[in-house]
Amino acid sequence: MFSGYDEKGWGFFFTLFVLRVILTGWNHAAFTAFIGIGIALARLNKRWWLWLLAPFLGWLMAVTLHGAYNALVSREGGAGFLLALCLSWTGWLTILALIFWAITRDRARLRLYL
Repeated sequence: MFSGYDEKGWGFFFTLFVLRVILTGWNHAAFTAFIGIGIALARLNKRWWLWLLAPFLGWLMAVTLHGAYNALVSREGGAGFLLALCLSWTGWLTILALIFWAITRDRARLRLYL
């Protein structure tokens, strides 16, 4: 008989489904955004070392966050669930803060040059 995603039964399956699909299904987009941020920093900067280093650091951040999230979700109990949820929302809040910073910076540049 099929016992869900894992041998731990249907309860674990539904918990994993809620955590991975409903609450944090957008994580791959957030992890990929860090790679895009690294590429954008390299593109907008004239320093050669940052041009080389920023995309790698963006990729490293994405891989680290993804690995940490997977490790937390794999843990049993509520602590892993809550930590994974906090990690997920912290990533989104970081990206949201970067978006607001970029909008503010662009608005200032537009006022200066237009």
